[in-house]
Amino acid sequence: MNRVAPAYEDFYGFEGRDAQNEDLFADPWVSAKFYHDVRLGIDVGPKYNFYMGVDNLTNERPAPGASGLGGNTGFYDVIGRFMYAGVSAKF
Repeated sequence: MNRVAPAYEDFYGFEGRDAQNEDLFADPWVSAKFYHDVRLGIDVGPKYNFYMGVDNLTNERPAPGASGLGGNTGFYDVIGRFMYAGVSAKF
């Protein structure tokens, strides 16, 4: 399905006119989300760095209907809490 993003005039009056299509979507806005990411790294000598971290520490859920695949929902974290660890080495 190919949809065009709604215009400002669809929801609000403009230049003294009424809104053109107030019921285009059931709820045109989604609430703000805050994601907390934490990372800890330790240098071991001049060549090695060990690190570990957690993305979306509080396991915040995405907005209702957000798939993360398109339709202005690509910036939502749909995976949930994600942990990682690794080593980087300089040669």
